[in-house]
Amino acid sequence: MSFKLFSDLSKPDEIKRSFDEHGFAVFENFYAAEECEGLIERMRYLVETEDTTNLGTFFTIYDDEHHDNTLLLDSGDKISFFLEKTATAEDISTKQGIFENLNKVGHALHDIDPVFDKFSRKPELERLVGILGNPNPLLLQSMFIFKSAKVGGEVVPHQDGAFQYTEPESVIGFWVALQDANLSNGCLLVKDGGHKGPLRHRYFEKDSKLESELLDETPFPELSLPLEVKQGSLIAFHGRLPHGSCANISDKSRYAYALHIINGDCHYPEDSWLKRSDKLPLRGF
Repeated sequence: MSFKLFSDLSKPDEIKRSFDEHGFAVFENFYAAEECEGLIERMRYLVETEDTTNLGTFFTIYDDEHHDNTLLLDSGDKISFFLEKTATAEDISTKQGIFENLNKVGHALHDIDPVFDKFSRKPELERLVGILGNPNPLLLQSMFIFKSAKVGGEVVPHQDGAFQYTEPESVIGFWVALQDANLSNGCLLVKDGGHKGPLRHRYFEKDSKLESELLDETPFPELSLPLEVKQGSLIAFHGRLPHGSCANISDKSRYAYALHIINGDCHYPEDSWLKRSDKLPLRGF
């Protein structure tokens, strides 16, 4: 199976039709190699200089520990570090070891760090958000995702609308390949057109725990389409599109950057798990 590659934003109607039909759109060379390498180096700097004594762990939605992940619930307006659940004390005894065993860093990079801020508020991205139908964008969440060589774990099938829920639904995910992504190092896997199915869950906070509400029992379809892309590619995907990724079994890392944007005209429930303090309100471009 294959997918269409857009080289620019010169055909907005075609972009929107393709996004509506498939649930995603892929843009090659959306970011220059220098921009991608600069973001990776900035993350190395943050790991080296930020306080990493209070490291969280990334658990999948099928792990019991996922519900009690208090650092996750407290990360909406911070830069928080989450290890792979396979990391040992010996693995993270040095800053380099920490870097190589991180799963992700989030979730307010785009509003706290100036380098991530500039990367996230690229004028072409603002234009694309408008093409996809969001007239009042708010940048809700950002993540640097590691997938280090031989370390990066599986991301189970999920829908972003379950985690970044608004009424009505409005979230769009943007995923940037900071390095080449392929099947061996854990590229994104999607179900073409799968966004036309129902939203299965909604995740929210209750009594300092991450809870979920079952909305529809329809099982996830097989994620049969690998989105193998080159460095600098941008993938935009619908909030209901089932997606995930395999573990990185290769000798090459697969760093990526993900940004989730909602419509500020929609209701963002008070019990949403991702919260902001009044000192760092959500903002757009």
